Amino acid sequence: MQGFDMVAGGQLAALPAFKEKFGVLQDDGSYLIPAHYLSAWNSIAPATEIATTFIFAPLLEKYGRKWGILAASLISTAGVVLQQLAPEWRTHLAGRGVNGIAIGMMFTISPLWIGETCRPELRGFFLCFFNTSIVFGQFAIVVVSQGSSHLSGKWQWWLPVVAMYIFPCKSKSGSAPPQVSVATLLTP
Repeated sequence: MQGFDMVAGGQLAALPAFKEKFGVLQDDGSYLIPAHYLSAWNSIAPATEIATTFIFAPLLEKYGRKWGILAASLISTAGVVLQQLAPEWRTHLAGRGVNGIAIGMMFTISPLWIGETCRPELRGFFLCFFNTSIVFGQFAIVVVSQGSSHLSGKWQWWLPVVAMYIFPCKSKSGSAPPQVSVATLLTP
């Protein structure tokens, strides 16, 4: 989720249909996305992730983990909808910020859940694999963007954005890694 979102901004900015939607028409007929749009898109999610972590972490001790997963899934869905249906760059920015809130929540819950539910001999492996999932997300968005670059029209940039729905859908369905109790699965 985090790796996918982190790289999405740069991947989207390279797609001609995205440039046409959010860019500024140049004298030569091409479209250019202004640097301040790109800077805002790339900085809003990490900023909201950090702020959310400080706000959300104390709530976990009081209310538990499961409600946070559901809340993060719903917030992420709202963020992706904003990005997908954005009529202008500020709405897309808001969607990236909202999705950053969800990522901050999930990336606060996930390592805690791993540490609490894994058997001690597997805890280190799964915590390391948690970091690997970020790199896998980065790889996944590049593959999706490469595939969508061969499309024309709005689906050229919509496909990478729509692919972000997989994360909240998996979390809501209970098949996301934080939902699986590894200790239960591996107990003899």
